[in-house]
Amino acid sequence: MIIVLDDDGWIFYRDLDNSLQVLTELILTIPLLKKGYTQCGNYTQETKAGILNVAVREDASIMMNQAKPSFYEMIEKTEIADSLNISVADINEALPVQIVSTGIKDIIIPIRNMNVLCGIKPDFSMISNISKKYNVIGYHLYARNSLNNSSVHCRNFAPLYGIPEESATGTSNGALACYLLKYNQITPEYAKNVSFAQGDSMNRPSEIMISISVENDEIHEVRVGGKALNLTEINIEV
Repeated sequence: MIIVLDDDGWIFYRDLDNSLQVLTELILTIPLLKKGYTQCGNYTQETKAGILNVAVREDASIMMNQAKPSFYEMIEKTEIADSLNISVADINEALPVQIVSTGIKDIIIPIRNMNVLCGIKPDFSMISNISKKYNVIGYHLYARNSLNNSSVHCRNFAPLYGIPEESATGTSNGALACYLLKYNQITPEYAKNVSFAQGDSMNRPSEIMISISVENDEIHEVRVGGKALNLTEINIEV
């Protein structure tokens, strides 16, 4: 990601991998906070998923609002299993494979266990074709009994948009939390403060925090966020 601060104090950025995921905007905010360009408080931020509310906390964590969830068609598990080079039995039989969105559509895929999830070697060409067929960004897979004491471990594939696998995917994890709540895999109380692990299969581990509020048995608000570290910083004159 390139971040530019012009002479008038305006901030511009470009995401070099053209990722469509909201977590990019969250990660952008961290270095701006540490440099003093952003202060703790509440903001709005324009993203590819719309204009969203952002809360910058004193502990340097960022939480961004997402759209309320939309649940779309369910997809045959055979089609998905073939593209992941696994058997249908490796997908949780009790839960659907379904398109869900909190701003950007993904196919949510419940994998039977962590061993299967970590061992998946996907057919990216097939995933691209299926993503195009259903007009989604890509696949978001998950399994329970996660690594790093996180409630859920995830993998995200979006080869149609040039992202074979992503290590931290904000919008997809927001959609996943809503999916788990809808199918009674987590309780409304638990959904207020849940964390998902992602990126271990890429040796780029991340932890994404999700907070869902429920009113009158309906999802009222979805927030996704976390913390980030600066790994490399360079200055470029333009």
